[in-house]
Amino acid sequence: MVAERRVEDLERQEEEKKYMSNTFRYGMRLRGFSPGAQPREGLLYAEDGSDKVSTYGRLYHNILVYGRRLSEQEMEKYELDYLGGCKG
Repeated sequence: MVAERRVEDLERQEEEKKYMSNTFRYGMRLRGFSPGAQPREGLLYAEDGSDKVSTYGRLYHNILVYGRRLSEQEMEKYELDYLGGCKG
């Protein structure tokens, strides 16, 4: 029973690694997460940005995590800052 649980935990961790690899983070400078305030395609999730000032060096309303890199036009249109990526 314990061995089965460990195998399940390891499998879940591997899935999470695949899911999180090749992600791209963007900071929302002027507004928070809401319908139409950010590109929808490839959006994985949004994080609260207010507690991450020390991580990113400035305050953001939200941190958006995408499974793709946004274009310069999208970043300009939605007033987003590229904060870096995670390549797996």
